[in-house]
Amino acid sequence: MDELESLNGADEKLWLFGKEDIENSPSREKNIQSSTERRIIASCARFILEVGAALEVPQLTRCAAIKLMQRFYLMESMSRHSPPAVASACLFVACKVQECVKRLRDVIYWSIKIKTRSEQFPRGEDLLEESSRFQAEKKLVLLKERDVLRVLNFDYDVDLPFKYIIQLVKLYGTSAEQQKDLIQYAWNFVNDSLLTSIHMEYKEMDIATAALHLAMLYSNHELKKVPETGKPWYTHYSIDPKTMVEICNRMLEHYDVEV
Repeated sequence: MDELESLNGADEKLWLFGKEDIENSPSREKNIQSSTERRIIASCARFILEVGAALEVPQLTRCAAIKLMQRFYLMESMSRHSPPAVASACLFVACKVQECVKRLRDVIYWSIKIKTRSEQFPRGEDLLEESSRFQAEKKLVLLKERDVLRVLNFDYDVDLPFKYIIQLVKLYGTSAEQQKDLIQYAWNFVNDSLLTSIHMEYKEMDIATAALHLAMLYSNHELKKVPETGKPWYTHYSIDPKTMVEICNRMLEHYDVEV
């Protein structure tokens, strides 16, 4: 099955959270400041991307792991669950679900290697499978895997914006060069947005539409109108224009600009 199509988001609406839920997350209730929580979430997302890249995990699987991690921390506090271990566990689970299974020892190896790259281990003791550090990390990741499965109630359905971006560009794009540019710009905006809580708050098809709107602004490309109705292309998924602008501005927060 094509990887894009295998990311089934039929029950995605069950995992959308309101702003109040996010502002009163379990970590916030344990007196972890919002800025600290956001920084840790972003750090965990980067960690998943980096470990996944080292393991040659497909991009979409890495993104799915990030969403599982974000869901987990809207149900459980960071004070109870080590973020790096949860991140590694979510990547391990996502690999199983997306049928790109990686050996646990390889996940542990690269997790330790990336976490400790600033430390000095001239003989590589930390990376030997029989070492106490390796075994302790393995035990912790397996424990967090069970926690992730329990907290998420074995629901691994994850939707992502990428397939919607491709569909919109193919439907309303013009030249092949324009389509390539728009997809690249939109994917870049989506990748950056995975460091935030946007994907916990909005439907992925709405995020895709917003990312493509930004892609048009920054690439100076235009998409065609809907042939049957003459309406703008962004009406394809019936998104409220205000919601689209809201998502765009959320995406651009890191760049300190607005649309």
